[in-house]
Amino acid sequence: PNTTRILEAMARRKATGTFFVLGWVAERHPDLVRSIAAAGHEVASHGWDHRRVTQLTPDEFRDQARRSKALLEQLAGTPVLGYRAPSYSIVAGREWALDILIEEGYGYDSSLFPVRRRGYGYAAGGRDPHWLQRPAGRLREPLSAASRATAKELLKYRWRMLASGLKYELDALANKDFRYLTKTHLPRKLNEEDWLD
Repeated sequence: PNTTRILEAMARRKATGTFFVLGWVAERHPDLVRSIAAAGHEVASHGWDHRRVTQLTPDEFRDQARRSKALLEQLAGTPVLGYRAPSYSIVAGREWALDILIEEGYGYDSSLFPVRRRGYGYAAGGRDPHWLQRPAGRLREPLSAASRATAKELLKYRWRMLASGLKYELDALANKDFRYLTKTHLPRKLNEEDWLD
């Protein structure tokens, strides 16, 4: 029901976005994933069962990344390029997960939240969209929300959005010149103008 309300609110505003979907949710609610894709939104992976990367072995992580991607692609009818770890749990010492994402065909990761918090956050991560060069190849690391915000502001707005309702926050963020990034904003060649349009 909550996702349906979000889809309806976004449709009224003619807005599209990225929905990071868990594999087990997709398995139980396939029509929801189809509805997200049919409305023109990007479907991306949030793993399989919301276990943090810190709780998984590399083999378990690979299995979750592979299974969720395959199921989401089947249901959405489009390639799944994006991944966001549950609780932003790709942390220092778990960078191997980024290599696995590249090997499994993901084009970008949105898990490196550039803050230092207990249990999550990647303080060494940049606040601006950038490319990560890893042993397995390159991976885009877009900032998950807006162009002119610090990580602390984004965290504050994330919780306010949950508490206050989507309509109020979409208006408030638009008035502050925040812009949401979706796959259409991902540049073929990384440069600042592509990300801020």
